[in-house]
Amino acid sequence: MKFSGNMDTQAFNMVMATILRREAQNIFRSKGVLSFEGEGETKFVFQGVHEQIDFGPAKSPWKAGEERLNKLVFIGRGLERDELEGFIKLAQAPVSDEVMGKIQREFYDAMETGVTNAYEEEDAAFEEEGDEALAAAQVNSHPKPNPNPNPKPNPKPKPKPKP
Repeated sequence: MKFSGNMDTQAFNMVMATILRREAQNIFRSKGVLSFEGEGETKFVFQGVHEQIDFGPAKSPWKAGEERLNKLVFIGRGLERDELEGFIKLAQAPVSDEVMGKIQREFYDAMETGVTNAYEEEDAAFEEEGDEALAAAQVNSHPKPNPNPNPKPNPKPKPKPKP
């Protein structure tokens, strides 16, 4: 997806939080380059796995005269491109009060009913197994001790004699 111009910071954060909350199980990876209103020449990048996102300033700013082109990529299953694109476009600056109200309603609805994380079912199954499963996991999570706690480094290979 590509969008020219700047994004509204608050609207974009709420849109992404909504998408990630609803689609965490279906979004395997996401990444993007973004321009935000009021952030001057700072270019932002993000990358993520499921609902976990790493976001911050890029190493280099937008160059003088460079088009502010927001690029977003979502890799997953069952994602509706048109639906995602339409929702993300709502965060393009300027955002009207009416549009912000729609974004906020979607956001709050997702926080109440959306998927909490991609591993919710696994977490629930683990909790149902109770203390026995926890004890087994703790025992199995400890690495086996190294039989040789002070190993010697590998010796340098000896050069082959020349004939």
